[in-house]
Amino acid sequence: GNTTDVNPPEWLWDRFREAGYVTLKGEDVCIANSNMVQNLKPNTTHGKQLYEMFCFDFDRPNCLGQKLVAKHLVEYASEFMTTYTDRPFAAFLSFVDSHEDSLTLISYIDALLVDLIQRAPKSNTVIVFLSDHGLHYGPSFRSKLGERERAEPMLHMMLPQGLSDQRGHVLRQNANYWTTPFDVHETILDIFFGNSTIQNKNKIGTSLLQPLPESRTNCVLTPGIPEQYCRLREVASHNEICTFMPNPPSIFSFYADIRKRNRPSWPKCAKVNTTAPVDDNQVCLVTVKTDREKRYCT
Repeated sequence: GNTTDVNPPEWLWDRFREAGYVTLKGEDVCIANSNMVQNLKPNTTHGKQLYEMFCFDFDRPNCLGQKLVAKHLVEYASEFMTTYTDRPFAAFLSFVDSHEDSLTLISYIDALLVDLIQRAPKSNTVIVFLSDHGLHYGPSFRSKLGERERAEPMLHMMLPQGLSDQRGHVLRQNANYWTTPFDVHETILDIFFGNSTIQNKNKIGTSLLQPLPESRTNCVLTPGIPEQYCRLREVASHNEICTFMPNPPSIFSFYADIRKRNRPSWPKCAKVNTTAPVDDNQVCLVTVKTDREKRYCT
């Protein structure tokens, strides 16, 4: 946000709290110095109890005691939902386990996330599963394809049956258009506070439960997407396809502490046939071998 603003931006979960919702914010990492804590200063009903515990100690990357930190967070969130079955609640959970080169840690939380989603009450709960960026680690990150992947975050939304019956077709139609996190923000406001409350001339996004304009078929014309990211959609030149980073560890990675048998081996770039069409999905496939039967936090 603009640091010269008289009134700093209000975090969405603060608005939920003011509307009478029980709120939770949790991240499976020590967040004492995170940008969100410093700038927005979120004040949720629950979650503060986790901060000091996650900053206290860990045995291996993102482990606390004999459990993944993600498991601690999922169990806490599950208890939160069970406790407040008779009150409206809003929970924000952030998992940082994909922030390492080998993708080993993220493979361990798949079952945890499935369990968490299954525990959520489906009749009156909106579930938004998203990331703030695409993959920005690994051996192909410095290539044009890697830069494009970083600029493509994921977004999945699950609506209660009644709302899905009424407006789900619009959401599915909008999946074919360019969208941004600003749209996600407006969508949540639309669902819980009504579209009439978000008629703000300064807003950037549009509720995804409202039909998006035809201009959203054009990346450059989509509000909130810098033009340099749209240029990444251009097909990479043949000389740039197989550009790889040095093997981890790096300053961004927990790789050095990943068990050797779980570490991937990076492929070697084969010569590219310059006369053949380029298939973005079949360039330099990386296979990660993990022993999922072994517990990680031991």
